[in-house]
Amino acid sequence: MRTLFIGNSHTYFHDMPKIFRDLCLENGIEMQVTMLTKAGMGFDYHAENEQTRFNILYGDYDFIILQHVAHPMGDYGVMEAGADRIMEWIRQTNAVPCYFMTWTEEDNEAFQPEMAARYRKLATKHNCLVAPVGERWWEEYHKDPSTDLYYTDRQHASLTGSRLAAETIFETLRPEQIARITRYEQMLQKAEYMIREGPEDPDALRDLIAELEAYYTSDEWKKDFADDEAGLLPGNLKRGVLSEDGIHNLLSEYYEHDER
Repeated sequence: MRTLFIGNSHTYFHDMPKIFRDLCLENGIEMQVTMLTKAGMGFDYHAENEQTRFNILYGDYDFIILQHVAHPMGDYGVMEAGADRIMEWIRQTNAVPCYFMTWTEEDNEAFQPEMAARYRKLATKHNCLVAPVGERWWEEYHKDPSTDLYYTDRQHASLTGSRLAAETIFETLRPEQIARITRYEQMLQKAEYMIREGPEDPDALRDLIAELEAYYTSDEWKKDFADDEAGLLPGNLKRGVLSEDGIHNLLSEYYEHDER
């Protein structure tokens, strides 16, 4: 799997994308990471950068993480316009987008709700995920003041803070679950095509049906279905395999053909 990080110093401090990659590896997920970052820059800068457009369209990414300028955050209209343009490119791919909600400066906690609201507003508009790093940041900050999440400038992340960001993004993306759903979705579409057109290899179709039926009756499918119903999966994720009738109708059609 491949993940592109787009942001600024709050993304590249302590090589946070590598920490995310290491978390994936620890959980048995092979992950390649790339980042496009520029200190102090936000979505408006990246929307005008040809490298952003090219990497999104042709980088074959599974996930794209988007982080805007934080301190100060600037005008929401500028943030929104840049995000809109970047999202137009993402929608031409199969990548799952996710906003990376940042945290405020240590002496500016009062602005965190506004910062969070701006990211959530964009996530709602674009029907995508948001990793609530900033909200979790302040939860951890008050839970254990002895754990210093801030770098010496009291704006950027310490190594501990960068780990918190990577963990939150990992937990939000659910890469193992997304990969599983995508795999079975592809199998469903292939099986539908083979039944419709007539299989050249009946054994291959039988194997597909067996795998899909095993998934449909498994606890994994029940969890994936429940998470989808709860709105925990990306809005643009293809998930016909999670519809209550998707696999059921396929199995019925297959067994009807098989009896003829």
